[in-house]
This record gives sequence, structure tokens and C-alpha cells, in this order.
Amino acid sequence: MNNAEILKRLENKGYIAALLPVSFVGAAKVEVERLKAENELNKHQTAVVSRYSFEMPDSFAALSVLLLFAPTARVKLSFTQKGRTSFVDMGLGYDDYVFAPKAADAAVADVLGSGARFEAHNNFPMKILAALSGKCEYGRNNILYMKESLGTKPDFGCCFHIYAYYTELAADESAPAKIGRMERCDSCGRCEKACPTGAIMAKTAIINTERCITRYNEYGSRPLPEFITDGAQNALYGCNRCQLACPRNARLSAPQRVVDFSESETAALLGSADFSALPYTLRLKLSELDMADYLEPIRRNLPALLRQSK
Repeated sequence: MNNAEILKRLENKGYIAALLPVSFVGAAKVEVERLKAENELNKHQTAVVSRYSFEMPDSFAALSVLLLFAPTARVKLSFTQKGRTSFVDMGLGYDDYVFAPKAADAAVADVLGSGARFEAHNNFPMKILAALSGKCEYGRNNILYMKESLGTKPDFGCCFHIYAYYTELAADESAPAKIGRMERCDSCGRCEKACPTGAIMAKTAIINTERCITRYNEYGSRPLPEFITDGAQNALYGCNRCQLACPRNARLSAPQRVVDFSESETAALLGSADFSALPYTLRLKLSELDMADYLEPIRRNLPALLRQSK
């Protein structure tokens, strides 16, 4: 089976795939060092890129990196309080952090067998490699957008997860794509206008994460900064405003999953009980939505979202 057939088989399983020569990992490292040297990053961003791992497998000589792009669902949640039901966006790209990687692993194992023996996790620079692959380009909001989509799937837009695998397949040597933002960003500015905290800047695709809602909205129970008001929040965690304002996302499908939380489930979710003490059916629902690890930010963010929906 040649490389084209491998990529086609993965496409038939619902993924867009790219096979990159292992030299692209070195190119990603060069890009990280460039960012550091040119002082484009703030302290938070510097800490993020400093954690990138360029570890190579030691059990075999890797010849390539297989990138797998998986479309994510758009999930809307309903919560009932005092007989009134409010709808809340879960947050684009936050579904399937538990089950989707397992499905990707299974797809790769089925197509390649033992050909992909080392998965790159966590601190592997997947976004940078995705940009270098030429399959993606940045928006002004520093979010990656797919240049293409599968004919059998809705447009990916920016709603996808990336998985990476070292393989023993010989990939065609090619030059990495130039990393840049979409040409339309130069004359658009919709995401910049949509951002309620001024995190997006006109002249660069590096955003000010010190002002980005997502940085604060998805972690912990600590109070949010004063500049994140009730009206600024718009998703259970993360932030959708710049993404939904982007014309490149105009062809995204409507929410593909709507999940209801009853009045008793909403009360339990907003209570103080540990996850293990929640009712079994609620724990099952949260686990299926990959929400089990987000109890603290949910309990902080959801009341504000419910207040502004009244």
C-alpha cells in the first residue's frame, strides 16, 4: 500500500491526513526558536512554547510524521433552573478530548498496523507542524483554519483536533510551507471587532493572551479578571466570539449535538459535591461529554451565562 492509498483510507474514515518527512520536526523547532528570538511572545506564550517537546522515538528510526485532522462536533447544552431552560454553547473544539484520540489511534492502527509505533502527545508542536504542512493557515486570532474539507463532512473551518504519529513510512521530501495568516485577514478585522477584551491585534497573528477569555475561562475556580464581565462570556469554557465572527467559519454546520440537563442535574452540577458524589446518570453524561475534568470552571462560568440568558 503506497502513501496515497494510506491517506485515502484515513480519509474514508473521516480524517484529513498529511504525511510529512521527519525533517519538518526540525523546521518546527527552528520556528519556535525564531518566535523566542524575535520577542513576539509574552511571558505566558513563552512558557507554552518552552514546553514543546521535539522528542524522537528511541525504538525505531522515524522517517515521517503522520498528521491526522479530525473534525469536532458543535455542542449546545440546555440547563433548566426554576422551570426555565437556557441554552449554552459548550465551546468550539472542546468535545471529545477523551474518546476522539482513542478513535484516531484505532484508525491509524487499522490502516498502518505496526507502521506507526510512537504517538506524539501533549507538548508536541502540532499546530506549528500543521501550518508547515500547508494544510492549515492562521487567522488573525492565532487559530488554525483548514484549507480544505472532506466532501462527506461539513467544512472543518477551525473546528478540528490534530493528532500526530511518528512512522517508518518514507515521505516525499518537500519544503515546509510558509507560516502565515489567511490573506483575507489583511482586510477583514471581524474577529478583532468581535473580541470583547481587545486580545486580537491588527498587525500580528500573535494575540495578547493576557486579555484572552479562553486563557482564564477554562481553568480552575479562581475569580476571573475584572475585564471579563458577564456579557463577555459566551461559552461554557473557552470563547467562541472570534471564531464565529470569522468568515472562514461561515460554512460550519449547526450544532450537531444538543444535550439537556434537567433541573435536578443543573442543581447538582452547580453544587459543591465532588464528581464521585454526583448522581450516576449525571456522571455518565459528563463523562460522555468529556466534561468531568471541568467541574471547577463550569461552576464558576455557568452562573454568569445563565444570568445573561435571562
